Amino acid sequence: MLLDRQLVQSVAQLFGASSIIKYLPIDENDIKDNVDDHAFDTNCPAPDPLLQLNILRELSSLLLDKPDFNLILEIILEGIYRGVGLDRTVFAMLTSDKKAIKAKYALGKDSDGFTSRFFFSLQTDNIFSKVVKNAQPVWVENTQANNYDNKVSDDIRLILASKAFYIAPLVIAVRY
Repeated sequence: MLLDRQLVQSVAQLFGASSIIKYLPIDENDIKDNVDDHAFDTNCPAPDPLLQLNILRELSSLLLDKPDFNLILEIILEGIYRGVGLDRTVFAMLTSDKKAIKAKYALGKDSDGFTSRFFFSLQTDNIFSKVVKNAQPVWVENTQANNYDNKVSDDIRLILASKAFYIAPLVIAVRY
């Protein structure tokens, strides 16, 4: 099965992921060659490049209509969780007063309990306030390291219960 490279590239660019285009598998041999069964935690779903591509296709077809934002969000989280093979994915939003960040959706281990615990003030100097302020993604490779200017506090470590995580802000500019 040969996939439409141009479709994959355009959907990746649409979602701001143009930097990953060169890594996307395009045919079945690429997919089989790029999956390493031992590279991920056994508690995580196995990465599934075919699922990733199917989700990109589904998203591109949904975008032809006026899709429901919540449906798009659920599909994206599912693609990250199951397609990439992570132990958890979270979509968090600013609270209405913009003073905190709160989880809206989560997939993965203990997602219900995790969603209720994921609430962090943006009034303190932490990794979340930094990401929101700078509107730039951050990959925290080691939560125990001090190379994040001590912005990963003990309460963040306790709630996330993860050695590493990636945060990427979704910035929506409203124009009138």
